[in-house]
Amino acid sequence: MEPYGQGDPRRNLALEDVTYAVAFSPDSKTLATGGPGGDVRLWDVATGRLKATLANRLVEARDLAFSPDGRSLAVTADGGVLLWNLADRRPSAILADDDTGYGDDEVRELAFSPDGRFLAGSTTGGVDEPDEDSGTPDEYGAPDDAEANNGVRLWEVPSGSAA
Repeated sequence: MEPYGQGDPRRNLALEDVTYAVAFSPDSKTLATGGPGGDVRLWDVATGRLKATLANRLVEARDLAFSPDGRSLAVTADGGVLLWNLADRRPSAILADDDTGYGDDEVRELAFSPDGRFLAGSTTGGVDEPDEDSGTPDEYGAPDDAEANNGVRLWEVPSGSAA
């Protein structure tokens, strides 16, 4: 007996390459897909047609998260997160833990806070406690120290972004 609700999918999307991540917009009208090429594709859920491509060949799109208001899309980037403004389909901010915009840690999964003010990302790098004197982060744990090299980054979403 087939479990209730199972069966043929409503629609199959014609993806051109491997897909690592999928995310629905808050209104369920758009599906975002991302993969190793870095580009993020926005699909119309009702028709299954491609609506837009957010072109970014610099980083893999391992995870995606729509802001609660649906105006921004967060995409994992090497050591940080790229925020896209979906109104103009342009990057609006890079969230990272260093001045280059790309840290050493790989961000794996993303989640916005319900109010859209914060973005959390799990990493394969350590989470540094601030130095008591300077307030700046201490050095990361040793590369072979699994506990010191896994963590969660929490960013405040810039007010200039669409989120």
